[in-house]
Amino acid sequence: MRATLSGLFVIGSTLFLCAPVLAVGPGKDTLTRNNVQISQCLADTVTAAWSLDSIFGEPTVNGSFKWTGNAKCKLHYSTKLLLQISKSGKTAYIEVSPVLPKANEAYGFNTTGSPDWSSTVCLYNGNQKTECLEESAAKRLWKSGKITDFMFIWQD
Repeated sequence: MRATLSGLFVIGSTLFLCAPVLAVGPGKDTLTRNNVQISQCLADTVTAAWSLDSIFGEPTVNGSFKWTGNAKCKLHYSTKLLLQISKSGKTAYIEVSPVLPKANEAYGFNTTGSPDWSSTVCLYNGNQKTECLEESAAKRLWKSGKITDFMFIWQD
């Protein structure tokens, strides 16, 4: 009985100590839009899904999308999903690059990555990344911002 109680204490202490390092982020959600241009394809409906968090102070990024439309239309190989993160008038983007899904099928496959803060939350001018937020600014937006929209970029 004594060994069991001490084992429970160790487990409980470990969980208590780990809780603060499982940090915050915009979270996990989906967003659906209609009539979206994705490279050369016009999608009837696009649903973006994401899981954005942090662990041990580092960002974790995972996301994908699915779309309905002309099944014969193929997305350009360079297509990337940009999730718009906003808070109090400040807006930036988080890049997600899943395997590109075909029309009318499931989400494209992706795995969780942990990019550097210096390349996680960025600004764009059209299809071009112009700059990324410094670590402290990226963390502030990451912790308090919400995903409010999404768009696609690709290079012709």
